[in-house]
Amino acid sequence: MTRYETRASWRLYERIFLALSIGGGLVMLLVAAVLHDSTSVPPLVIGGGWLAMGVTVAWRSARSAHSVEIQDGVVTFRGMRLAVSIPATAVVEVRRARGDVNEVGPLTVRTVGHGTVRLAPRLTGLVDFLVELRQANPSVRFPGL
Repeated sequence: MTRYETRASWRLYERIFLALSIGGGLVMLLVAAVLHDSTSVPPLVIGGGWLAMGVTVAWRSARSAHSVEIQDGVVTFRGMRLAVSIPATAVVEVRRARGDVNEVGPLTVRTVGHGTVRLAPRLTGLVDFLVELRQANPSVRFPGL
């Protein structure tokens, strides 16, 4: 069994971003509630935006795979709220989003019959994972990688 996980630095970056965006958004909304006049509009708008951004990232992160295992031709994706095991032959392609120059967006794994799985970026051993996946499924595509 070979297991590939996201880097510790990425997990730390994600946690710091979530704490700052959700915490900062809540603080700004609290300031807007305390002011409660015409000067409360900018903190309300900015704080609401920060809070929405943080909640969106937390929601997507909870539904993304943070580790991948390949064993006996079966690929298992695991995350906080995700555990999917599929045959390697069911994987059609692995790609990054267009314009993701800094590689901060999730990898998209398209499958036959199992939908799309989002894989957290900055995966340790990504190249080894792709090579092992190619050995298990020679028809898999890697556009943009």
